[in-house]
Amino acid sequence: MKHVLTITIVVLSTAALIGCIVSDTDHRIYLDPDGGLTWVVLERDVRSVDGDNIKRQEQEIQFLNEVRGGSHPVAVGFRELLANSLEYQLLRDARPFSVRTEANFESAAMVVRRLLSQLGVPAQVDMWISDNVTTLEAVIMVDEFQEETVNERVLALVDDPETYQIRLTHGSFIEAKGFVIEEDGALALLITSYDDDRAEGEPLVLSLSWIDG
Repeated sequence: MKHVLTITIVVLSTAALIGCIVSDTDHRIYLDPDGGLTWVVLERDVRSVDGDNIKRQEQEIQFLNEVRGGSHPVAVGFRELLANSLEYQLLRDARPFSVRTEANFESAAMVVRRLLSQLGVPAQVDMWISDNVTTLEAVIMVDEFQEETVNERVLALVDDPETYQIRLTHGSFIEAKGFVIEEDGALALLITSYDDDRAEGEPLVLSLSWIDG
């Protein structure tokens, strides 16, 4: 998925300018059959990599204070996506730190639509039901990416595609574009590389279809 990876690299490069806090991060997205969504971000081994010892300590103290106040970057990003509810927990308060942040959303389509918009990527996102099959589809105009419109407050939610897992809470994924389905339909993973044979200007289409039960 060359174009999606290109967008990710651009916004991550922007994010790198914000500070020197790094972490090993996993994203678990739990999708309900009705389209509701819970997004859990686990940040492990969080630390500053600033070469100046004093600045490093200051950045880490600031990060801890932000987590305790619910204003750390992941929480801020979830609020920008209009999460219905938000929970956060400092799992390890000694360096390197660990933080778990969970957000709930009423609609997966709304999350995808707003995230792409905040990343400056024009897209048409829809979700529908046909013959008891629910489909979530994003038609992404990757060639119209507008870097100047990126909302930096959501960049903490943008990571390496391999760090994301989408799991159905019930039912099975039965069809996908841009994803690989594993574990008998319970898990969907983004395809991180394949030959992109789209014509210039043609949108990139990503979709997931599932059944309940």
